[in-house]
Amino acid sequence: MKYAIILFFISLNTFYFGQLHTVQDATIFSESFSNAVLMHNEDEILKHIDVDYKKGQLGKLLKGNKEQFINEMLSGFGDQSEEYMNIDYKTITEMTVTSIGNEESSTDNWKVNFQLKIPKNTINISILLIAKKSARKSKLGFIGGIG
Repeated sequence: MKYAIILFFISLNTFYFGQLHTVQDATIFSESFSNAVLMHNEDEILKHIDVDYKKGQLGKLLKGNKEQFINEMLSGFGDQSEEYMNIDYKTITEMTVTSIGNEESSTDNWKVNFQLKIPKNTINISILLIAKKSARKSKLGFIGGIG
């Protein structure tokens, strides 16, 4: 009986909040984000960003400056200089997901590491990917750089 109750609550949680995301879901979403960046498509890039994060950072803080928002999200430490580099995302020629790991033992938060190639340098960045749950669905979205 105890196990039946546990299974009932797991089923209810999955029904109400939607399917929990897997590392495979996070990988597919992250690779889609990389493709949008490589196409230098602002609108497609922004579709991969958490709605509330966009409202706060892009809407309020940066007053709608999409290019600055994306550039800051994708800036990081260069391999050649080992210094923090602000980049123009339109100069990125390669973007690879190098690893994905769960954050803080959560099944729906991942630290996604990317390697970006720009002329004369390689940059490594980490971005937090979260899943927001609401009635019957869960949506993935990036919320910004880590470290």
